[in-house]
Amino acid sequence: MNEYWQTFLQQQGAALEQGIVTEFASSKFEVKDIDRTTLLVDLSHRGLLKASGADAQAFLQGQFCNDVLAVDSQQSQLSAYCTPKGRILASFRLLQADDGYLLSMEHDVVEATLKRLRMFVLRSQVIFADASNDYVQIGIAGPEACPLLEAAIGSIPDTNNAVSRKANLICIRIPGRSPRFEIYGPMAEIEPLWTTLSAASCPVASHHWTWLDIQAGLPSITAPVVEAFVPQMINLHWIDGLSFKKGCYPGQEIVARTHYLGKLKRRTYLAHIDSPTCPAVGDEVHRLSDPQGQSAGKILLSHPAPEGGCDVLVVMQIEAVESDEIIANRDVQTQLQFKALPYSVDGAA
Repeated sequence: MNEYWQTFLQQQGAALEQGIVTEFASSKFEVKDIDRTTLLVDLSHRGLLKASGADAQAFLQGQFCNDVLAVDSQQSQLSAYCTPKGRILASFRLLQADDGYLLSMEHDVVEATLKRLRMFVLRSQVIFADASNDYVQIGIAGPEACPLLEAAIGSIPDTNNAVSRKANLICIRIPGRSPRFEIYGPMAEIEPLWTTLSAASCPVASHHWTWLDIQAGLPSITAPVVEAFVPQMINLHWIDGLSFKKGCYPGQEIVARTHYLGKLKRRTYLAHIDSPTCPAVGDEVHRLSDPQGQSAGKILLSHPAPEGGCDVLVVMQIEAVESDEIIANRDVQTQLQFKALPYSVDGAA
């Protein structure tokens, strides 16, 4: 986290651990009110990579699973970077900024992703850099997000993944149960925006953004699940994060074969667990009929639920969900209660 931004947040009453906001001392926010409250969130748990140079677009088009050519000043996209075997190394939001592109991803995969991308630059005129300290990322979500943001920066995007800009601020609308936006920009412009928005919203810990992602069915690859899934397993093809019409990229043959010739055997589900302890990302879940047997799935995202217990995104064997009850804890046999995702999954289980 930018040290000046960290100091600013602490002056606003933020408590931080390893650069992540864990709470705001002055906030009266309660988790049970998360759906009814307009939340203001620091997103420093996410890092940023920047790609610039004359060949940046062409290079990225040959590396990522979505169509980079569709990204412009008014449109962002979800995408992923895969191994030649189609396994995801990082998932991210791709957007245009300044003279290049920004990739917003989980902070714990930034360094490895940066190192790997640089390995393949060769003679291409493209430069990769960690831009996590050059930009500040914040989010606002809730019933008053639209009027508050519109009053602060003017025009705001009205469709998911669309982008609006004011000076050096980049505003992106992202999926959510209520209006939700991410804003990127230099600290000099984000700081007064935060001050304005916080006067009529509720600053909260960064991890609450994860619960909003879970409810929106938006996956995110963190270090514990690197190389665990192919793009379809985390539903990227259902949330405009995967193109089957673009050219080649690492893993494209595997991804295309699954789409055109195979049958999807795993996908991501939204579920609730009645347990005081949330499972960790990467934890395995099992069939109730065979708790000591092979894994039937793996936790992708996890967060305490407003009503108690825990909400998760979990990558599951479709056949297991159709034929058996699933447990998240083999000792106490805590069952997963599956819920509908907020987008169509084309008739899948």
